[in-house]
Amino acid sequence: MDAESRYQGTLTEIAAHWPAYVLGYGGGALLALLLILLGSSRRLWGLVAFGLLLLLVVAYFLGMGLWAAHRRYDIPGQRPVDLFFELGRITPTSRFVHVGMGLRRTPQQMSRRLTSGRVTALDVYNPQEAPGGALARGRLAVRPAPPDPRLHWLEATIRLFPLHDRCTSLVTMEEAAGALWQHGDRLVLLREVYRILRPEGRLILAQPVRTQTAWLVSGTGAMRLEPAGYWRRLLSEVGFNLVREMEVQDLVVYFVAERPATGEMQQLTLDLAV
Repeated sequence: MDAESRYQGTLTEIAAHWPAYVLGYGGGALLALLLILLGSSRRLWGLVAFGLLLLLVVAYFLGMGLWAAHRRYDIPGQRPVDLFFELGRITPTSRFVHVGMGLRRTPQQMSRRLTSGRVTALDVYNPQEAPGGALARGRLAVRPAPPDPRLHWLEATIRLFPLHDRCTSLVTMEEAAGALWQHGDRLVLLREVYRILRPEGRLILAQPVRTQTAWLVSGTGAMRLEPAGYWRRLLSEVGFNLVREMEVQDLVVYFVAERPATGEMQQLTLDLAV
């Protein structure tokens, strides 16, 4: 296991979303306590009951949010680094590409498991394409690691990766596509991933999705998430073949998608031409 706190992922998530914790949960709890005190002093028991209910709701969503963050980022075997290695069959000598929004923790964890291998981490963050304070704060929550030959950082855009066509057989991507607000930008990003993959190369796309559990954890915040079917259709539109899905905690789906072999692509072209 990586040499870091067993709650490091949860702490990083809190640092990225601290306004929600301080203003949302903290403010809600403070309001609930004020209502309880006011109702008690004036014998307005209905107000007391409402304050208690509000306090329970705040405590529930706070607990569920921390539970979800801990399950996603700190439980061995369910962390992104573990699932990327499992689904991508990554070995200590593998060389592959990770596409992200500059959130350093997962690429750093992956590089520590390599020997002569290397992960090339592409940072495609652009505040105009992926607005939101949580993402900007998340980029600062993990300090850069010392120089490591197993980890190579490159600045990129969703429209142009500084890599040659068909240069890699594996790309991992953690929530980068979902951070983009526009459907067209997501298409552009995935088409650029498709470009750098070799025929039969694979993309492992990790995306939070809208599920019943997401509603229970995030409430109306789940509306910001796309259902799993959206990502299946998007991958198909780009030209990928979906070969496997893995659902984690009913919150995140790992899509394993393959660029078709050359013969398959030629056959598809002929079929479209008929």
